[in-house]
Amino acid sequence: LGLNDTTFLTRTHLGHLLKVGDTVLGYDLASMNFNDDNFMKMVNSGSVDLPDVYLVKKAYPNRRKKKRQRLWKLKHLTVERDDEDTVLG
Repeated sequence: LGLNDTTFLTRTHLGHLLKVGDTVLGYDLASMNFNDDNFMKMVNSGSVDLPDVYLVKKAYPNRRKKKRQRLWKLKHLTVERDDEDTVLG
């Protein structure tokens, strides 16, 4: 009880990056709804062999972006006005 023994056919272009236990993002094609009649004819005839899952991106859930402070301070220029309230330079 409570064990998942389902095996999925998977394809990816990330084979050189993935290791056991990595977290990845992908598409579940086994439960996807296709609305193209021509495509469904190809799948049913066996001319197209779709994988159950297609992995697209490796995710790094434990890595947080650090908020680094700038090493420099933003400076402002003073605005000079003449007698007629027009901005100069």
